[in-house]
Amino acid sequence: TSEVINFGTHDTVRFFSVRGPSVCVSQQKGCHLGRKIKGERPLACKFCSTGRYQEYEGNLSGAEIVHQVETALRGMPDGARSAPRLRVVFAGMGDSSYNPNGVIDAMKMMPAAFPQYTTDFVVASVAPPGKFDKLGQRIVKLYEKGALGPDNQVYFQLSTHASNDKRAYLIPVSKNDKLETTVRRVLAVHHQLDRYITPRPVEGYPDGRRVTLNYLMLGPKGNEFVGNATGKDLQDMIDLVRKVGTNELIARLSAFNPDNRDGSHSFQVVPKETFGHWNEVLTQNGIFVREFESKGTDVRAGCGMLIGGAQAD
Repeated sequence: TSEVINFGTHDTVRFFSVRGPSVCVSQQKGCHLGRKIKGERPLACKFCSTGRYQEYEGNLSGAEIVHQVETALRGMPDGARSAPRLRVVFAGMGDSSYNPNGVIDAMKMMPAAFPQYTTDFVVASVAPPGKFDKLGQRIVKLYEKGALGPDNQVYFQLSTHASNDKRAYLIPVSKNDKLETTVRRVLAVHHQLDRYITPRPVEGYPDGRRVTLNYLMLGPKGNEFVGNATGKDLQDMIDLVRKVGTNELIARLSAFNPDNRDGSHSFQVVPKETFGHWNEVLTQNGIFVREFESKGTDVRAGCGMLIGGAQAD
């Protein structure tokens, strides 16, 4: 697990002058969706280097996940370590829904492991039916049983990446899901937690308590895929959020880091001008937008793309 710990903390620690450190951790070594079936990896997300190139070796325990945070905190400046809040982001290798035991155990252990902080959590997932629901209910029970208190915030990030049938191509495990239903599934857990969590304003978020739709902006991939940043894709995103409720969601637009091992068979990078256009149009339609520039380009990181051996150009 030491390799996972190293990648899980490399260039994914972000420092906040007010809130405190934010650490991105892995839940698995490799990714369950990238496991080989008859020599192929049919369920791996098309854009994710972890699923396509890293051998899946199993789940991490809660203690191993906590150790990643300990490793990251030891390397932080004194000013960051003395801040009041710690933000743990379950968005490294592996999907949270496929290691509920590790994620729940880690969440239970964090307050005692880091008593100098008030710990917040970000749970990222493709939100498969059944698996995410079980994870969500176990998070609710952490509050019901008092393992987490009203000041421990929980945020959810849904790996969306398309608001139409392109999602089934990009995330094969989602092919039988209707995205609107998936979004409502995540929001349902969010609403259950409202009775236990005290809302707290967070810098950069209007109310600090919203579900984020992660959207990795992808250009064409040869003749196989036309990209997910077209005008129709933008309108589909607007239509989806309108159905669910603009006051519930944040659209988070992220840049893609190509992997050199893909050679010519890679998604193209979307121009910055397209990001600006999407941001402007979504904002005009009442949708709160965040643009995210990856902090891990040297390891091709972004949306769980952590993988060794992917050297920068």
